[in-house]
Amino acid sequence: MIFQGLKYFASGKIFKLPEKQGLSRQTLRTMLKINKNSHLVTVLADFKLSELKKELIREGLYLGYHPLDDINLPLHDYLVRRTPNLYHFKYGSISDLTSSLLVKLGEDKSFHLKDSPRPIQGPDFNKVMIGSGELLGKIKTVTLKIISIPEHVVHGLVLVHSRDCAKKIIAHMQGTFIQPLYFRFFGLGDAETILDQLKIKTKPTEALLFCLSGLREMVTVFQEVMDEFCASQHYQMNWLAKKHEHEIIHTRIHNPESYKEILEQYRHFLWRASDETAQSKWEKHFTNYMSFYN
Repeated sequence: MIFQGLKYFASGKIFKLPEKQGLSRQTLRTMLKINKNSHLVTVLADFKLSELKKELIREGLYLGYHPLDDINLPLHDYLVRRTPNLYHFKYGSISDLTSSLLVKLGEDKSFHLKDSPRPIQGPDFNKVMIGSGELLGKIKTVTLKIISIPEHVVHGLVLVHSRDCAKKIIAHMQGTFIQPLYFRFFGLGDAETILDQLKIKTKPTEALLFCLSGLREMVTVFQEVMDEFCASQHYQMNWLAKKHEHEIIHTRIHNPESYKEILEQYRHFLWRASDETAQSKWEKHFTNYMSFYN
């Protein structure tokens, strides 16, 4: 049963498995290097994200990054724009997943940005480079943190009365150290559509969809915590783990309009304070300074 679940997980119904691009094994070996012991992959920035995901899945590994954008672009495009991550709530931003960078400067000079300096020692230059739009140099190679494919994946759909109720649920998750892979709030119209597709009968309502992933035992514990909380708040909880349910959810999540809505919700629910961190302020001042002198 677990094997079937993993097979389905890797087949692209939850984490979309890219179509075959036709690169030879010899070409792939020159473009990326996987270190299973350290859970790192080093890859040319021109390598397509979709191709990288496919190669990692073949090795039973996964990159916890899914851009709220087209998945078939080179890694370089997401790095220079710091494209937001659908899985941000669990794995962080693309800069959080970046271990090191090889950056080319003018006149054929390059420098290697490694894990240091740590945030405790000062600003993180990796995070300054990512999202700078190549103002400071061209990213040539990137080393990314990777994970094993989760053992179990399940979706929760909570029927709520308002957006504030959804925010309350998300706050409870944060307070109990539950990190959903992603979430999306559905207003009345959208909620009615997905509830009808999933054949969940209820009066007109709004809904919060979230995804849990990880070791089966841990996911089960998180489900129990959420069941108890929702019962105490009189919210109706529905757990979705069947193949056809995942397929319906996939179509509702993975489309441009959904990505725009999710991005806005992430900003509203999660990221409002992020621009006030010392790192964020330093990045803005530094890039503005470099823009002036360039």
